[in-house]
Amino acid sequence: MPTKNERAEDINSQALLSSNFLLTEAEVRKLMSISRSTLRRWIKAGNFPAPVQLPGRRVAWRSSDLNTWLDNLNDVNWSHDD
Repeated sequence: MPTKNERAEDINSQALLSSNFLLTEAEVRKLMSISRSTLRRWIKAGNFPAPVQLPGRRVAWRSSDLNTWLDNLNDVNWSHDD
């Protein structure tokens, strides 16, 4: 059974993805439960939305892009042919 904090975290994750927010790399990795190297590998392979450039050499992901990606997961080619 999930703890109170885990339930609150899940609700916050759902709220982030149901709205139009910009998410940091750390937030994206936490939401997707993936490492930095996995995130970068997926982006390089074209299997994950690329981030948008922000001022000051920062990047972020649109929550709407992540929603679209999640809706289309069946269309992603997960082969490891780099």
